[in-house]
Amino acid sequence: MGEEQAKAIAKILFSHKTDKRDLDDWDLTLTCNHTVRRAQHRDHQHSTSVVQCPTCGRRRGVVEAVHIGPTEDPEGAVRRQRLAAELWAAEAKLERQRKATAKTEQQVAEIAGTKGSGD
Repeated sequence: MGEEQAKAIAKILFSHKTDKRDLDDWDLTLTCNHTVRRAQHRDHQHSTSVVQCPTCGRRRGVVEAVHIGPTEDPEGAVRRQRLAAELWAAEAKLERQRKATAKTEQQVAEIAGTKGSGD
């Protein structure tokens, strides 16, 4: 392969720009407990196991990778959808906690009633 041919191939390879509409954002939770956002082509699942933590300044392992959605979302539809899902999950968690609290209060009342009747 000649030098001109190699330059032509390099120009083709290095001039390619990925369209932001083809990228998805991922929130990566690291072993240091910091979270960083990374963009990756939509055709690939997030597969990086170690990234640079901008807060610590050190390379850290990825504990969890959460798919956020398209990098480019000018109308905010993906953000609204993600927030709605987070709200639903928080409401479900709150309901479970309320049920657990009610059960605990009932058990405390039963114990208090048992002690009170024996006195």
